[in-house]
Amino acid sequence: MKTVTAKEIEDYLTNRLGGISVIDIHIEFPNDLQAFHIEGENDYYLLQDAQKMYHLLDGKREEKLVGEDPEKFLAHVIQLITNEDTTVTY
Repeated sequence: MKTVTAKEIEDYLTNRLGGISVIDIHIEFPNDLQAFHIEGENDYYLLQDAQKMYHLLDGKREEKLVGEDPEKFLAHVIQLITNEDTTVTY
């Protein structure tokens, strides 16, 4: 599995989504290796846990998406954020 750096995640999201800010907030999630606050029309948190699984949480910190492959996961994150009414499963 390809590893994705924090900078690559930030670049991927900001290049594909207008009107958002990606903020590194790993201090708020000490049990996770990486955590980002995606701030825009709706807030999201993108986490990577110790098992290298990626999680997307909404502003209420409810899980919206889980995945292992970073490229597929980030593509689904984009789909979910741009079309909030759609439930994304893979």
